[in-house]
Parts: sequence; structure tokens; C-alpha cells
Amino acid sequence: MSISIDRVKEALMNVSQNNEVVYLPEIDRFVYSEDEDFDLDEYEDMIISLPSHYEINNYRMMQDFIEEKTSGEAHDWLANAIIGRGAFHRFKVTCERFDLLNEWYKYEESRYEDMAVLWCEDNGLEYHYEHTQVIEEDDEEEEPVRQTVIEKKNNVRIVNVDEKNAYVITYMVVNFRKELAVLKNRKSTVDITEANEEIEYYLKKQYPIFAASISGNYVGYAVCKVEDDVVWLESIYVKKEFRNKGIATKLLEKCEEIGKEHDNDTLYINIHPNNEAVINFLNKNGYNVLNLIEVRKNYEGEKTESEYSIGQHSYKY
Repeated sequence: MSISIDRVKEALMNVSQNNEVVYLPEIDRFVYSEDEDFDLDEYEDMIISLPSHYEINNYRMMQDFIEEKTSGEAHDWLANAIIGRGAFHRFKVTCERFDLLNEWYKYEESRYEDMAVLWCEDNGLEYHYEHTQVIEEDDEEEEPVRQTVIEKKNNVRIVNVDEKNAYVITYMVVNFRKELAVLKNRKSTVDITEANEEIEYYLKKQYPIFAASISGNYVGYAVCKVEDDVVWLESIYVKKEFRNKGIATKLLEKCEEIGKEHDNDTLYINIHPNNEAVINFLNKNGYNVLNLIEVRKNYEGEKTESEYSIGQHSYKY
């Protein structure tokens, strides 16, 4: 299911000090605190709250508009207009005086759209844009037919994963573990429950987790393991149908930012020696220095079919 950004914008614009808004994905409905007849208790575990009136901060929106979009006399008048009680009314009257009202409405709508997109991304909700398209009629006397066109944008956004949206990467964790098992000629036993436990562990340890999103559709994820200020790339995965589109690189770059925050010049990565696709990907991004070799004895009943040489030494795999 995908939700219209216009619907989210409209809901956000109706948030006020006296009117909180929540979304119920199960029934695809926004519910306002003014809806006294609606019983939210039935949906207690499925409620997604919209930002509060204080988080939206319309006053800050006006301040930003003044600083970003005005100058000279208009800037000075507007800056004075928002001081004290009645600021919103004076602001609009002053915008009208300087013929800036339409520009303010466009700016305000753009800010609400950004908020709507961010809210969807943060909560793992797929979204789309809608616009009306006119179909020309041959008969000039008839009204032209209009149809609603649904559009999904293909730009990739990297978003933080937390308790609110972690459920969206669960199946990717399962598939990631399956692909790693294949590299060892094994069959992964990881299921949804174990994947959720893995994610919960990362969240409990406060490891940074990121997801790659295309219009709210999560198509990849990465986990950074931070121990004693050393940052490891614990996991990086992109759905097969979205590979070779630069998504993994965006996730890697985001993880490198975490490394820099901990004064690391590089991420540290453990990798299967026969994982050619990821080795090539890492080489392209400058990860071509061998750091350590991890060795062990064979597991009981394990058959090692490959052999790799490093320097004068050979290792089975």
C-alpha cells in the first residue's frame, strides 16, 4: 500500500495545539483528536503519530522564510511583524503588502511536503505523488476530462532505522543471511523471529542502522558496529532488483560518515573470500588493504572446496 503525499500534507496542516493527528495504516486513515467518536484503543499497537504542533513549529517556518526568501525593506518589516502576540496575522498582512503572499504559500507547502516525505521515510511507509492530467476533448463545448496520475520518484534517500521503522528491513535481514550461507555451501536457518532478534540486538547496542529508501520503499540497509570507537561495517545489503544502481555506495558513504565521527580513517570489514561481488564493490571504493586473517579448524562434517593463497600461505574455505 502507498499513501499520497498530499494526504499527509493535509493532515500535517491540520495539526494544532488542540488537535493531534495519528495514522492507522491497517485501515489507511488519519484520526484527529477532535474525532471524539473514534475509539483508538482498538488500534493501540498500530498507531503512527504525526509530528506535534511544537515539532512542526510554524513560527520557525516564518523565520526561515524571512531569512531565506526576503531582503531589504521587506525583510525588516517581516522581522518586526512576527514579534509578540498576533505574529501570524501580522506576518500575512505584511507579506501581502510586499506582494510576497503567493511566495509564502509556495514556501509553506514545500516545507510541509518535505515534512510529509520525512515522516513517511521515518515510519517505513511507501508514498506517491498525485497530479491531475487533462485529457483533451474533440468537442470544444464539453468540459475536458481530467484524470489523476500517480507518480513515484526514483531518488534514493538514506534514512535512520529505529524502533518505529525497523520492521521494514526484517525480510532483507533474512535474505542477507541466506546469501551469506550460500557462500559457505550451507542453507540458512534464519527466520523472521531470528531476524527481528538480530535487529533488536543492534538497536539495544545502539549500532547505527541505515536504510536506502525509494519513495518509502526500503531497498537496502547497512549496519555499523561501533566498539571502542572502532567502526565496523557489520552488514550491507541491497535487494537484487535494485543492485548496480549506486545504492550500496550511498549506504557505504553514510557508514563512512559514522567512521569519521569516531575519528576512523576507514571502516573495518569482515568478508567471505569468495564473495566476488562485494569484494569488487569494496575495491572500487578503495577497500583493498588486507587487515587481518581470521582462521579456524574445520567444523565437524564440513567440506572445504576452495583454497586461497595469501603471501606464502594457503587457506581452505
